[in-house]
Order: sequence, then C-alpha cells, then structure tokens
Amino acid sequence: MRGRKANVLATTTRLYQSTFYTLYMSIEKRMETIETAVKEIKENHLSHLQQDLTIVKVNQKWIMKFFWVVATASIAGLATGIANLLTE
Repeated sequence: MRGRKANVLATTTRLYQSTFYTLYMSIEKRMETIETAVKEIKENHLSHLQQDLTIVKVNQKWIMKFFWVVATASIAGLATGIANLLTE
C-alpha cells in the first residue's frame, strides 16, 4: 500500500510540476510577445509622428495660400470701398 501511495503522490507531483511549467512557459512567451510589441511601438512612433507632421506642413501651405487669396480680396474690396467713398 505504501508503494502505491508513493507512486500516486510522485505522479501527482510530476503532473503538477509539468502543468506549472507549461503555464509558466506560456506566460513567459506572452510576456516576450508583449515586450517586443512595446519595443516596436516605442521605436516606430516617432516616424509616424514625423510623417503626420509632414502631411500637416504640406496642407498648411495650401491653407496659407487660401488665406492669402482671401486677405488680398478683402483688402482690394476695402480699397475699392474707400475709393468709392472718396469720389462721391
């Protein structure tokens, strides 16, 4: 009887150890995956920001041209209005 209990105990212990090892390795693998993803995000996020800023700079040129046309038209309208007031 003692031999059988010892075998059951040893088998149970080995099963517990192998299950624990499998879970531990699974967690380690997940942590490594997360760490590599975080490192990749940290290394690449500046390039994404720079690309976004270059797009904004390009769009900013068009906005500046648009406001230049609007400002020029406003000044021309104001000058025309003043000229009409002075000539009357």
